[in-house]
Amino acid sequence: MVSMDPQIWIMAIMTLFVLSFLYKETYLYRFAEHTVVAISAATVFSLGVKSIRDMCWTPLMKGEYGFIVPFILGLLLYASVLSRKYNWLNRWSLATMVGISLGINIKGAAEASILTNILSTIELGKEMLQIGNVIFLIAMITSILLFTFTKERKGLLLHSIKIGRFFMMVWCGSVFGSTVVTRLSPAIARWQFLLWDWLGLV
Repeated sequence: MVSMDPQIWIMAIMTLFVLSFLYKETYLYRFAEHTVVAISAATVFSLGVKSIRDMCWTPLMKGEYGFIVPFILGLLLYASVLSRKYNWLNRWSLATMVGISLGINIKGAAEASILTNILSTIELGKEMLQIGNVIFLIAMITSILLFTFTKERKGLLLHSIKIGRFFMMVWCGSVFGSTVVTRLSPAIARWQFLLWDWLGLV
């Protein structure tokens, strides 16, 4: 049975407007696109105002003057909008944001991607009797050799590189398959919504 919920009808109509892009870029698609952009911009703006009020302005009013530094840096981001003459002031804010983000991300990446993998490899080396660990170590070593360009590729090194290329292709295929499935999941969810929640066919 077709749903009588106005909210579901609005969601279904907007979904159909977006799906009209499969035919061509229609005015219905543009309407849906502009609506999403407008709602997203309004939501981000309201969250930004709330964040400034809760995380900066309210503490300042309570006498926590340490928040005045991020408040000033935030205001400097608007220098490029308000005046071309003082455009250079927003570089202080951008440099601070980039520097802090870079430091945090490098630390996190080093721990998650490098140290964790090295420690996991060492642990696997202690349990070489398991066939899965042997395959993992072979894949790791031959994949690293694939990116070795300081020595002529011949003999045992050439065969190792071919094995490493095989493992790299397996990895690329699995990543591609996961990406396709990830992209299809929202589409499947939309079709299920249209058929089940809106039209009530199931």
